[in-house]
Amino acid sequence: MRKTYGADYPRTLGALLGRSKRDPAGPAVTDASGTLNSDDFQNLVLRVAAGLRNGGVGPGDRVALWLPNGTGYLAAIFACARLGALAIHINTRFRAAEVGSLLRRTRALALVTEWGFPPVDFPAIVAALPRKTALHCVAFLGCRFPSA
Repeated sequence: MRKTYGADYPRTLGALLGRSKRDPAGPAVTDASGTLNSDDFQNLVLRVAAGLRNGGVGPGDRVALWLPNGTGYLAAIFACARLGALAIHINTRFRAAEVGSLLRRTRALALVTEWGFPPVDFPAIVAALPRKTALHCVAFLGCRFPSA
């Protein structure tokens, strides 16, 4: 069954951002951990963007996102857009060989991942990644990023 939304549901990124400005206390994103309002989500995006910027990410750089679906994943996508960086999406089912190959081929400068996603032992896989990549930083959602 297809989920339907009301007539006022934003259908484009521009409409979503416009709605967020009109109703900053309104709900912006919901996942299993809860709902963030527009202001809180924007603050999360700014913190992730600041962490990536501090890791050397700028316009035109590639950032690999190896994250489960959720608020953090969406915030990382928005943070890349804010920085002008290209988001490279990596399936959470991939392991060291596949992730390493993607990192090499895409020349990703940063990798964003998240500890504590039960089916995947991200720390062990990151430790096993081949060293011949362009990575300058690895960012872990769930950790505290510097304030924007």
